[in-house]
Amino acid sequence: MTDWLLNFPLGTLLGWFIDQFNSYGWGLLGFSVAIKIILLPLGLLQQRSTINQMKVRPQEEAIRKQCGADKMRANLEVSNLYKENGISAAAGCLPMLVQLPILFSLYKIIRMPLTYVVKLSASQISALDAALGLNLLTAERVSHTAEITIAEALFSNLPAMVDAGLVEPGIRTFSYNFLGMNLAEHPSLAFNMLLLVPIFSGLTAFLQSYGTLTHGACNEMSNYMEVWPHIINNIESNGSAAMVGALEYHATVEIYPKEQEV
Repeated sequence: MTDWLLNFPLGTLLGWFIDQFNSYGWGLLGFSVAIKIILLPLGLLQQRSTINQMKVRPQEEAIRKQCGADKMRANLEVSNLYKENGISAAAGCLPMLVQLPILFSLYKIIRMPLTYVVKLSASQISALDAALGLNLLTAERVSHTAEITIAEALFSNLPAMVDAGLVEPGIRTFSYNFLGMNLAEHPSLAFNMLLLVPIFSGLTAFLQSYGTLTHGACNEMSNYMEVWPHIINNIESNGSAAMVGALEYHATVEIYPKEQEV
């Protein structure tokens, strides 16, 4: 069900941007900006709620200090405080929860471009895997980036695959080379431009968790913000630079409330 609600529509949108820019990298950037604009109302709602909560933060802290160990009474009085000031505690967290499925859908469509962007069937992808001599899908442990590798090989060997009757002549293909980087590669410790992707992602993941927990907004999401850096680390270990970069962009501009502006 998620495929038809999110993955295929978002994959179609990403494919459209790739076609318009005639570049995977620029298409991915354009796609990210478009998603940002679509989700802007939710982001504004989240930040408005965060600002309102921070305005009454001193009063809330005073209430909790006054109630001491009586947490039930403290929560009740804080709830009344929020009501008096027209604040909904859920208003700051709900936008995050709405955006999370989009974030995970983004991870899936970047990881499986042949399925969601090019829209090939599983049998077609398996046939390409064998014809290209990769045999990634028959390995004992299938890589998270198997489709990315196959898509990159398809771009380089398109005429042969068309002649073999495995794909249509006008099929969408794209190169992962972008500004001197191969976005299909796994970032490594060797010093090159690609190394900046995990460095940037690790830094922003730290700022997300530190900023949110320090300012205390949306306590219901604190556990998520602590776990997020570990999710990114796992993606860095198993995913491509494109996956890490795109997910970090959306986590930074969509999920992390910019409380430093307050």
